[in-house]
Amino acid sequence: MVADRHDPDTKADDDMDTVARLIHTAGRRAEPPAEAFEQTLAIATDAWRAKVRQRRQRHLIVGLAASLVVAGSVAFLITSLPREPLPSVARADRLIGTVEIRSGANGGWSTLRDETMQLAAGSHLRTHAGSRAGIVLDTGVSVRLADATNVVLESGSSLRLVTGRVYLDTGETGDSAQRIQVVTAAGTARDVGTQFEVLYHGEAYRLRVRDGRVLLSRDAGDITGGAGDQLSIDASGGLERTRIAQDDAEWQWVESVAPTPDIDEKPLSVLLEWVARETGRAVAFDKPEVERKASTTILHGSIRNLTPLEALSVMLATTDLEYVLPDDGTILIRLKVTR
Repeated sequence: MVADRHDPDTKADDDMDTVARLIHTAGRRAEPPAEAFEQTLAIATDAWRAKVRQRRQRHLIVGLAASLVVAGSVAFLITSLPREPLPSVARADRLIGTVEIRSGANGGWSTLRDETMQLAAGSHLRTHAGSRAGIVLDTGVSVRLADATNVVLESGSSLRLVTGRVYLDTGETGDSAQRIQVVTAAGTARDVGTQFEVLYHGEAYRLRVRDGRVLLSRDAGDITGGAGDQLSIDASGGLERTRIAQDDAEWQWVESVAPTPDIDEKPLSVLLEWVARETGRAVAFDKPEVERKASTTILHGSIRNLTPLEALSVMLATTDLEYVLPDDGTILIRLKVTR
């Protein structure tokens, strides 16, 4: 049987025979020199290692990028979560002129307009020239800022005076929950149930105690000031102790920002107690019957935004009583003089 040259199987056999003849004709392939083999192997190995390094670096970069994306996403989620508000430690009570507030050391200043605004721990407050502010801590302590004063409400029991003058009234009970300290670079004043004022301007420091006692702690040691004491520290650290009366005119600035009591449906005696504490003047009565009348006279209305003596004038105007200020430093209540 004659093979068909166009048959695919026959053609494949012819090709294989041709390749076999060529290999036989060429003979055995010569072995390359050992040096050339080693050199070629080294070059190939280096190329392979470089390829592996590049592949690992790409994986590292991709992994790092993925980590950064994850970290950024976590940071975004953290910053996007609502922050826990700082606790309130006080409320604004009386504002006169321009008073500003900011949250934290890096926040922007804004005008404090709401006289009942809650104030958080860490709040900065400052008054401008001719301005004053009265705030009430959650513990009931009255804090009053003179003009050109800058303070930080560090907590409900700590006030940092950056510059200016503050007055504090912790009440008459001596309750330890109402204790407060005023911190300055020159020293720290701690009350022992009292009314006192701290002034601090650069190197000038002055502590005035109107009532009760105050402990002043500084590098040179602790000093106690009692009612009527004025302690002044100069730039060299020298201490001078002098006296100041409870009804001295130097205290009058605090009356304009004093927290006012609710006297509606209360006896006149409640108002008189407040006026006496705020002015530093004891209340006296012209006659025993006047004292009895004061305890039974019921007041109506509000005295908000009035100074103590203004409030007393307004409230007594609706009664048959009046007051005068004798030279002995008292507030004398008497029956109105008929003209």
